[in-house]
Amino acid sequence: MGTHPIRPWTRRWQLPESTIELLLAAIAVAFVLGGSISLAFTPLPATLTTSHLVVAVGGWVLSWGMSAWVLHTRLPQFDRLLLPLTALLTGWGLLMQARLAPARLYRQVLWLVLGCAGMCVVALAPGLPRLLRRYRYTLLTSGLVLLGATLVFGVNPSGYGQRLWLGAGGLYLQPSEPLKLLLVIYLAAYLSDKREALSPSKLERPTWFVVVGPMAAMVGLSLLLLGWQQDLGAALLFYCTSVTMIYLAWGNPWYVLLGLALFVPVGLAGTYLSDRVALRVSIWLDPWAPAQADRAFQILQSLFAFGSGGLIGQGLGQGSPGLIPAVHTDFVFAALAEEFGLVGTLGLLLLIAAFCHRGIRQAQQSESTFESLLAGGIAALIAIQTWVIAGGNAKLIPITGVTLPFLSHGGSSLVTTLLATGLLINLSAPHPVSLSLSIAPESARSLRHTTARLGQGLLVLLGSVAIISGNWAVVRANELRQHPTNARPILAESRIRRGRILDRNATVLADIAIDDMGYVTRTYPVPEAAAVVGYATLEYGTDGIEAACDARLRGDVDRTAWDDAKQALLHIDPTGRDVRLTIDADLQRRAQGLLEGAIGATVLIDARTGEILALASSPIYRSESIVDEWATLRESPGSPFVNRATQGLSQPGSALQPFILASAWVQDPNMDPASPLTTPVVVDGLSVVCRTTPGEEGWAAALASACPYPFKEAAEALGALALEESLTRWGFLDAPSLALPAVASDPGTARLDPAAEAVGQGRLLVTPLQMVQAIATLGNDGLRPTVQLLSQPLTGCTTEAASEATQVMDAAEADRLLALLSHYGGPVGHLGTAVAGPGRQQAWFVGLNSATLPRYAVAVFIDRPERVQFAVSVGVELLEAVTNPR
Repeated sequence: MGTHPIRPWTRRWQLPESTIELLLAAIAVAFVLGGSISLAFTPLPATLTTSHLVVAVGGWVLSWGMSAWVLHTRLPQFDRLLLPLTALLTGWGLLMQARLAPARLYRQVLWLVLGCAGMCVVALAPGLPRLLRRYRYTLLTSGLVLLGATLVFGVNPSGYGQRLWLGAGGLYLQPSEPLKLLLVIYLAAYLSDKREALSPSKLERPTWFVVVGPMAAMVGLSLLLLGWQQDLGAALLFYCTSVTMIYLAWGNPWYVLLGLALFVPVGLAGTYLSDRVALRVSIWLDPWAPAQADRAFQILQSLFAFGSGGLIGQGLGQGSPGLIPAVHTDFVFAALAEEFGLVGTLGLLLLIAAFCHRGIRQAQQSESTFESLLAGGIAALIAIQTWVIAGGNAKLIPITGVTLPFLSHGGSSLVTTLLATGLLINLSAPHPVSLSLSIAPESARSLRHTTARLGQGLLVLLGSVAIISGNWAVVRANELRQHPTNARPILAESRIRRGRILDRNATVLADIAIDDMGYVTRTYPVPEAAAVVGYATLEYGTDGIEAACDARLRGDVDRTAWDDAKQALLHIDPTGRDVRLTIDADLQRRAQGLLEGAIGATVLIDARTGEILALASSPIYRSESIVDEWATLRESPGSPFVNRATQGLSQPGSALQPFILASAWVQDPNMDPASPLTTPVVVDGLSVVCRTTPGEEGWAAALASACPYPFKEAAEALGALALEESLTRWGFLDAPSLALPAVASDPGTARLDPAAEAVGQGRLLVTPLQMVQAIATLGNDGLRPTVQLLSQPLTGCTTEAASEATQVMDAAEADRLLALLSHYGGPVGHLGTAVAGPGRQQAWFVGLNSATLPRYAVAVFIDRPERVQFAVSVGVELLEAVTNPR
């Protein structure tokens, strides 16, 4: 039986190069089309339109479709993997430019078309390597002349910054871009001629300076011009590329060490002699220093982008790379890291590594020293340029101003990179090579070995970028996201779709407006409800119900880990839940309008349920204007941020009289008022008298005229201990449990003085919210209701007290006291005054809608009223409005 050789597993599964080419091309097409569709459905600035995307995709397909057709038709053999790799990279670049700089997208597409055309011309040019080698000095000199011209005629398309461009007719050329390729060509040609002169066997000959001198002069002149322009990124790129090619030519690692050793004093000198270099180094060493907050803004925003992207990124069009200045040119890598995550950055670095691998592979297969050095030099140029700019974005090295190959905006860079790709294609195609250019077998083995070492070194460079990117995107991501200067959390907050705040009838008190970018603005259709609703801002936080129900309004309640993961993966903007209040929008408008121009507050409630129908405070802010008027509001003498209805503690004065009387009746229901009613009461040197002269005797007359003496006698008969217990039952010593912040006075540990408290000029201070609870007790059969603002208990809101009422007095005594109150048409109530200081009078009114069918209670407080009856008019009008709605 015959035996058949078994092919190794790796060979059985090795795909033909044509299959890999088709697979990569399909991936490139799917990636570009998918990215374009994603951008089309992403809320982006109006400057990016469907036409932009159609032109970008159309230009990309046309450029690479024609390039593939021309090269496959005209070249029988060439490195076909270079085409789909470069197509994918440039397509990714167009997507990023559409995302970051849509206004410049058309021009970038034009440069791509021209670059692909130039690539095809270079790839198909017969004998081009021989011509490049022959005219190396002419080419490099031409590049240096153009670079030198920028010293005189240089411009900057942006209108500021370094003048590194030459412009004419609206088109701009950055000479340093083509110069880098010309330098590689020059070095490849020069070193191919001089390679044997400095081989280890000939080091004893005094040829070192003769060989290195001309090359050092040309490279040094390039660096000098770049240094003069302070184009630091290009200078670093040129220097590293030159050192790399010297190593590639001679394979001596000591030359690399010598190059690095020479760089140290040059770098130190630049730091001390150039403010620009010193600034870049300072920012690189410690961008977090408070003193560098403004200067390090760009690199910090770049690092925040890495942290925001995390492992899988925000998604194309979903991040905030626009926070990084010059993001479309110098910081495309950071933008990519934010929207594609660490997975995307590793993918990009792998594509660059694959491109460089094709260059290294070509360098090893070339039949001449010049072609081998040229292919290796191009691979090194692309890898080092990627390392320089990506490392600067990731704080691996100081920030530099070079472009990211294939992806950054700029015609000079894109065309130059595509011309370099055309050179690699040209070198990979079979063509006759003269014997004088061929590599000797021993020399070829040495050069292949050095090229392999170079490939490993380039892989280490790209790997270092991958590692530092992972550090920022994963290891230190939370630290970056929580940094106080990171604006991304604020932008994320501005996309939260807060739930609505509704009144009892579903009238909208707070809503949202969403712009084209998906950013949310809080709106307040009923501005008079500010005392209840409050505000929600990114700058100054929340207040009112916006604060009390923040978790619910933001959508943070009842969320699962799956909800969070789905929201992050699908970029679903958080959506909150609605909150319904007991407030009546019409009554709220009426209450706030009645207080306009006054300093005070009013609360209207349902005496049976404790539901607050209106709660107004004056002066008050407009919720929508908080951000614009914050400083003015904070300095306002009227203190509009103080909610006087729930937090405005004031002397109750004679407004406390009905409740003092009710407390005294608990001990002696038949107590008669002390006579005469007009007897003054002196408290701390303040003489308190009747507000008006009573026309008759009795408790009704004492209440109507607010005479202090009978109530002082009643309180003293009650005693300090019983008085405190009574005031507690009425709710004057405890803050009501409400969704809004509410307060109560703290009279201290010493006993209250019955005489002082009876006339409302002691240590007890009250709020309108406490007063309305007390007067509502009379209309609720002696049960003090528990006030509430939420229509029902809600998760994610501040908990309000249970609805159980507190029995203060029996129903008969409540009706008896109710009958003593003054009548104001249908409503009944009690008008009281207090003294808050020299010449400062305050007015209180507490009332019910009816003496026979009480249902609604009101409390009104006015500070420094022009007339005390103003408090009555406000309260009565509200009671009439709630019982007789229009």
